Parts: sequence; structure tokens; C-alpha cells
Amino acid sequence: MSGDHEIGDYRFAGYSNQELATMVDQVRQGPGSESMNRAVDALTAIANSLKQTDEVLRTELQKLGVEWEGASGADAQVVMTDSAQYGGEATGTITGSAGAVGNQGSDFSRTRNCAPDSSALRGATDYNIVDKLLCHTTDHSKEVQQTQAARAQTVDAMNNYANASKQNLAGYQSLPVPPSLGLVAQPIQRPSTGTSVSGFSGGGS
Repeated sequence: MSGDHEIGDYRFAGYSNQELATMVDQVRQGPGSESMNRAVDALTAIANSLKQTDEVLRTELQKLGVEWEGASGADAQVVMTDSAQYGGEATGTITGSAGAVGNQGSDFSRTRNCAPDSSALRGATDYNIVDKLLCHTTDHSKEVQQTQAARAQTVDAMNNYANASKQNLAGYQSLPVPPSLGLVAQPIQRPSTGTSVSGFSGGGS
């Protein structure tokens, strides 16, 4: 995969609780894996079409090898061989990319299910004097503990998602450049069958 598209090194442990809560809301409100599934279906359809094209080209190549003769047949065979090879290579590339996109959808769903409710991140974050005097047995102390646990859970979920996304992105490959179809139809040469006007002589006695 080209370095043009990379996932940065996110340090979620340095995010505030409010920032983490906003990220959780975005994950929960996003389109989810359904959009990834549509992308997988589209890539799979393209791969199937290329596979069919590859099969047709290879069938026609067999015919060319038997029936076509001369330079035009050789040129066509070279072009169609390149096209058939491209179809096979592109099919493998698209199939691999579809797998990476599918994995991304699964990782997204897993992250959404593992992340806590954003409200849990908006609770109390610091113990007060009463909490310390009563050995953290107050309701406020329990809220602080729940907020800290939600924070740790969110940081872990987002770190896992970022790492999985990097792996999935590495598995997505751009299509190879298709071969050029450079065949040029040659005009058919036919012998002249007409009679020149100059061949006629004028009649007279």
C-alpha cells in the first residue's frame, strides 16, 4: 500500500474524558459495518466480472492460437494475453482488498460493542476530601471509580481499533495499471475489377 494513506500514531491515553466521550458518540452514531459490507459487495462484483473476462480472454486465446495466422493474429494474441494476465492479477488484488475492507467492518463493530456508554466518561473524575476521609466508600467515590474504569476501557478499545485499522489498510492494494490495447485495424486490400474509361475507343466508320 502506498504511503499516501496512513493512520497516524494516536495517543488515546492523553485524550481528555470529554474527547473520548465524543469519539465514542461518533462510533455509536456512525453508519457501522453496513457501509463496509456494501463496499465488500462492490469489490466482489468487480472481481467476479474480471474473472469472467479473464476466462473469456483465455478461451479466445486458444482460438487465436489455432485459427489466426500472420502478423495480425500474433499481435492480437500478445494484446489479449496481456489482458488475460491483467484480469487474473486484478482479481487477486481486489479479492485481497475486499477481505481487508471486510475485516475493517468487523473491527469497527467490535469497537462499538466494546466501548462503554459515553455518559460513563462524563462522570466525576477526582476524589474529594470526604471520599478520602471515608476510605472511598461514598457514592461519589464509586462514581469516580466507574469513570476511571470507563476511561481505561475506552482507551483500550480505541487503541485496538487503531492498530487493527493499520493492519487492514496495509492489506488494501491499488489496482495494477491495465495494459494498453494497441491493435489497429488494417484496411482490406482488394484488386481492382473495373475497366478504365480510356480502354474504350470511339466508334466510327
